[in-house]
Amino acid sequence: MVIPKTMKGLVLHEDNSIKFEAALPVPEVTFGSAIIRVLATPGNPNLVRMLRSEAGSHAFTQPRPLTPGGYFIGRIVAVGPDATVLSEGQLVLVEHFVRARDDTTVQILWSMHDGNTPATKKLHLAWRNGSYAEYVRAPFENTYALDEKRLCSPVSEGGLGYSFNDLTHFIAQCVPYGGFRSVNLQAGETVVISPATGLFSGAAISVAVAIGANVIAVSRSKDGLAKVKSSFPSIKTVQFTGDNEADTASIIAASGTHAPDVFLDLSPPAATGNDGVTACMMSVRPYGRIVLMGGRGDSNIPMPWPVLLYRNLTIKGGFMYEREDVQQVIRLLEGGQVKLGKENGYEISGTFSLEEWDKCADASLEHIGFGKIVVLNP
Repeated sequence: MVIPKTMKGLVLHEDNSIKFEAALPVPEVTFGSAIIRVLATPGNPNLVRMLRSEAGSHAFTQPRPLTPGGYFIGRIVAVGPDATVLSEGQLVLVEHFVRARDDTTVQILWSMHDGNTPATKKLHLAWRNGSYAEYVRAPFENTYALDEKRLCSPVSEGGLGYSFNDLTHFIAQCVPYGGFRSVNLQAGETVVISPATGLFSGAAISVAVAIGANVIAVSRSKDGLAKVKSSFPSIKTVQFTGDNEADTASIIAASGTHAPDVFLDLSPPAATGNDGVTACMMSVRPYGRIVLMGGRGDSNIPMPWPVLLYRNLTIKGGFMYEREDVQQVIRLLEGGQVKLGKENGYEISGTFSLEEWDKCADASLEHIGFGKIVVLNP
């Protein structure tokens, strides 16, 4: 494929301004990497908050200038000489959870968060430019070939009928799948998911249903729960009242004959200090499992120590997912067990070009709940 010398992209500068630039250099391919034409990338509200340094958000600490971004759908235009599976022309998913090749405990969120150690910050310098540009250099291990015919062909031709924009919802499925897999959630078990009305928590419901688990969705939003219930009729819902004892009892009652087996927390940073999570944790049965994957900033786990002790509970932190989790969710997606787009209760609420970044950012912050996706199309 013919690759141009320059490209369009967004650049974050030292003064925190984001500027559209029309003549950035296209990255060159290296060993262990591919050059990918970006087709669709989400307008991630968490990233927008960071870029705009809104109150309570995690501000950028990376050296600038850099091109921000995140996970994306693209097409390979060149591969390094050591490629064995990836090739030009393939439709790919590129995810942004990057691990150092010589020490996989060194982890960053590509062009989003450079970690807290000298090692993570060094790694981020090597992968500082992300998907808010026409072309990206991506590491092989973060690049996954997709079955384009299966995923994107019309249903009448045996495909699933997804657009490239629909496919951007994929990584939202991988995060909770990684949490479920880390505590070995099984078909037939009951899982509590809270909050249940956001992008990642809504995806957690669809993944849990695909696994065959019984789901109890817990949230403060009555309207949000109704929307989730309309998309997943088999689930149970519980609305927080603010009374932890009553909420715990409601969750256990929704579980049926026995208390829930697993609780998955996906609280946003804004939920720090909110004790609704306590009711969910207290509902879990003896020998049950709790996975904390949200962005809360609490200094203590809001649960009585004796309950944790005497119930023999497992509480596990979960940051993102493993490579095997992504591969397994791709299989579930291509097999039709995991749904995207309208079949999963989601619609594309806005598509924007690079030149329309400010509009994209505004729309991303407006559509943060279940059912809406904002997409940037470089």
